[in-house]
Amino acid sequence: MYKQVAELREKPRILRFQKIRITRQGGKMAARALVRAMAKQVGFTAKAREELVLVTSELAENLAVHAQEGEIVFKRIEQGAIQGIQIESRDQGPGIKDIELAMSDGFSSKNQLGYGLGTVNRLMDEVKINSTSKQPSQTLLIARKFTRPIEQAAKDALSTFGVATKALNGSKFNGDGFFIKKWPNGALAAVIDGLGHGQYAHRATQKALNYLENHYDNNISQIFMGVNRQCLATRGVVMALARFSWNPGSVILASIGNISIKAYGAEEKMEIPVLRGVLGRRAPNPSVVKHPWSAKHGIVMHSDGLSSHWNWRDYPGLWEQSAPNMAKQLLDSLAKEHDDATVLVVRGKSL
Repeated sequence: MYKQVAELREKPRILRFQKIRITRQGGKMAARALVRAMAKQVGFTAKAREELVLVTSELAENLAVHAQEGEIVFKRIEQGAIQGIQIESRDQGPGIKDIELAMSDGFSSKNQLGYGLGTVNRLMDEVKINSTSKQPSQTLLIARKFTRPIEQAAKDALSTFGVATKALNGSKFNGDGFFIKKWPNGALAAVIDGLGHGQYAHRATQKALNYLENHYDNNISQIFMGVNRQCLATRGVVMALARFSWNPGSVILASIGNISIKAYGAEEKMEIPVLRGVLGRRAPNPSVVKHPWSAKHGIVMHSDGLSSHWNWRDYPGLWEQSAPNMAKQLLDSLAKEHDDATVLVVRGKSL
C-alpha cells in the first residue's frame, strides 16, 4: 500500500531560510509576499511563482483555522545544478487523522469546499507529512518545488506518437484520457481510464491529467503516488506510463490496472508490468521496468475499451504506417461499442 508519508529525494543544500509566524490575527500576507519574492530570486516562471503563493496561502489558512497558530519556514534550496524552494509548515494543532484523504483535492475536515492539501500535492514536486493526533499532537509538512529548464522542441526525438480516442456512444463525456509530453532528450506518454463512464469517470481522469501536467518530470513512483492522492475523492483511475530517453535509448514502463501494453520489434521480449489496483483507492506501489529503445522498437498502450485479444499477425503491414494512422486503425477495428476507448502508439524512428 502507499505509505502515508511520502519519501523525499536526497536532502538538498539549504542556501537561505526565513520563517513567518502564522496566527488567526496575521502572518498570511507576509508569508505570501516572502515566497513570491524568494521565488523570483530563484528564477521560477511567473506561473510557478503564483503556484507557490497559492500553496503558501493554503498552508497558512490551515494553520490559522485548524491549528490556531503555527509557523511556515521558507528555504531556498539546491539539488545538484537545480535550485528550488522548500516550504515547511509546523504546528501543534489537532493533527491529521487520514493524511492520504487530506491530500486529495476538495477534502476539508470541516466539510467545506476547499482545496487545502490537495492543492499542495498537485502543485509541489515533493510532499512529506508527519502528523499525529495523539497528545501532544503535532504536524510537520515539507513540500519542495524545483525550477525547470526552459522547454525546447524535441527536434531529434527517437520516436513518433499517435493517439485515437472516443467516448461511449451517445455520451458527451470521455472517461479515458491520454498524456504526451516531449522534451529534448525524452518524453512521457500515458493512457488513463477513469472507472465507469460519464462525467464522474471524466472527472477522475482529468484529476490525474492535471497532476501529470505539473509533475511529468518526477520519477515514475512519485507520479503514481501523487495521482493516487489526487484521485482519492473520485471514482479512481487505472493508468499506464512510458518514459522515454533518447540518449541513450531506453524506455521505463509502469502500470496499475487493466491498461494493455503491447511491444513491437524487441530482440528480447519486453517485460510488461501488470499490477491490479485502482489509483484513488490506495493502490499498491507500481512495478517499474526499464528496456532498451531504438528506431526498431514500438509500443501500443490502450484502455479496456479496446479488445485485448489481438496480436501483430492480425495486422500485416500495420507497423509500416505512421503512428497516428496505426492508432486510428486499431481504434476502428478493436473499440467496444459500450465503452470509452483510447489507444496510444509510440513508434521508433531513425534519426
